[in-house]
Amino acid sequence: MRWRSRIFGWVWMSGVILSAILFLAAVGMWGRSYWRSDKLLHTQTAPLNMKGLGFLSDSGRVKLEMTQIVASEPSQLVESYASTWAFRWQWSTFEAKQAPDIYMYSRFGFRFAPLRSYQVNDRVHVVTWSVGVPHWFIAVLCLPLPLIAFRRGRRKRRIEREGLCHVCGYDLRASVDRCPECGTGIEANA
Repeated sequence: MRWRSRIFGWVWMSGVILSAILFLAAVGMWGRSYWRSDKLLHTQTAPLNMKGLGFLSDSGRVKLEMTQIVASEPSQLVESYASTWAFRWQWSTFEAKQAPDIYMYSRFGFRFAPLRSYQVNDRVHVVTWSVGVPHWFIAVLCLPLPLIAFRRGRRKRRIEREGLCHVCGYDLRASVDRCPECGTGIEANA
């Protein structure tokens, strides 16, 4: 039974640390996104098509964008990107600018552009999709675990410092062998 509590403790603390790191990263990227835009792009190219999946931090939100370019026969557009098979990751940063809002649905900083498909010319077909989530939402999602851990740690230090019962919080300084409130033994509280 003790090994389960140790495993739970390690999982809990790992989650708290990861959540705190994500919170700090979201807040940092939120501030940075108003003067610098960061983009992480993964592309997969083949002789007649190209797929791209990218994350963009810009203007207070994180955007997930998906693009697929398919050609029915070799064309200049696809050849410039995809002359051979390739998989690559690319990180870029550039000056932030207010881009025109291409999103169809927008509420409280959340953005959604549904799947769009269009022809560039008679040989090239493009499919795009994107969604945007504000940085504040990511920060709010990551904040509860560190706050709960901080509160639990404060309570534990207070209980140890003031000589209180670990179960009910009753003052045990005048008690001899048991907590008069809940009946827990003082040895179990030590």
